Amino acid sequence: MKLFRLAPFAVSAVVLIGAGCGSIDVAPAGNPDRVLTGTVNAGVPLPVGTEVVVRVLASATNQEMARPATAADMPVVTRPMPQSVERVLGEQTQILSASTSDPVPFRLQYFAEDAMLRRGLALEARISFGGRLRFRTINGQVITLGSAPYPQEITVQPVDR
Repeated sequence: MKLFRLAPFAVSAVVLIGAGCGSIDVAPAGNPDRVLTGTVNAGVPLPVGTEVVVRVLASATNQEMARPATAADMPVVTRPMPQSVERVLGEQTQILSASTSDPVPFRLQYFAEDAMLRRGLALEARISFGGRLRFRTINGQVITLGSAPYPQEITVQPVDR
């Protein structure tokens, strides 16, 4: 008689365990060796010898890398805001051998796992000539798992100095 009363609980436990397995993602991860293509557009003619640098950056705050609190951390004190730490995942530098007013193409190899691309990676470009930084990305451009396979268009703005 006791087994008859436990049967509904056993059935519901099997159903709940089976329902939890339905959310497991079994899709294979993408290849972390990736290639990003696109163009950098300054909107003005660029002279011979212009250096164009394109980088893919992963950023994390110090708070994400923080250690657990210990007794030595007591009492709690006011601490400065966490600093952003950037890690370069890929970089391409090219020097123009001819002047151009067209956007400058790039092809950049980088290493990023799917989890990093889900959070988003920063895409940055800088243009220098005459020994000075002249243009850079002002507005953030983010590379995600969905946008990484497509060509990127980076627009740079003049640096005011």
